[in-house]
Amino acid sequence: FNDEAKRRLGINGKSDCIRYSHGPVFVPAKPVPDADFTVVGTYNSNMDLHAKGPRTSMAGKAAVFVGTYGKGRVFVCSVHPEYADSTHHYLAAAFKYVTGGRQLVWNVPYRKQGQLVVGIQSDSAFGVATAQFIQDQLRAHEFDIYGINADSIGDGMLRRLDALLVPDTCALNEKGGCLSPVQKGRVKEFLDRGGRIVVWGAAADNCRK
Repeated sequence: FNDEAKRRLGINGKSDCIRYSHGPVFVPAKPVPDADFTVVGTYNSNMDLHAKGPRTSMAGKAAVFVGTYGKGRVFVCSVHPEYADSTHHYLAAAFKYVTGGRQLVWNVPYRKQGQLVVGIQSDSAFGVATAQFIQDQLRAHEFDIYGINADSIGDGMLRRLDALLVPDTCALNEKGGCLSPVQKGRVKEFLDRGGRIVVWGAAADNCRK
């Protein structure tokens, strides 16, 4: 983060580790009418999650910028500060900037007090059917339910759950999958504190192995 980040957003740190998930790398483009943007943060490393080698065009390019468009303020970020508690203050800074000074109080709990928190695993992204299922369960039962995948399990989502549902369709042997060896430590921690995993169909046979 540069001096403009401090001046406009109140961000004092020069560097930080923020989750990156193969998002875009911004490059200069033609001026946009009624827009004025300033880069406040750049990548200081090269990373490509889907290629054999590093993305050499990444370091030094814009990761975060702010500005105005017409009468409004804009905050654009190609990394994911929402993933970790340690980087939520960047969201608060963004909110304060775009609203012209309003403070954001981060008071939304991951859990509703007294209710079970249940996760249902999907292999990758969640489709319309999964979203509809979750909405139906929320209306019909006294518990919270979250759709999760291997990425969210790797990010520590199991720590927020009381139970995990693993449908027959889930591929458990993939690297990073819910019950794959790479997640052994997280699953053990989950079970040791009383978490429950419900598995059915072919996935249950896979789990036993």
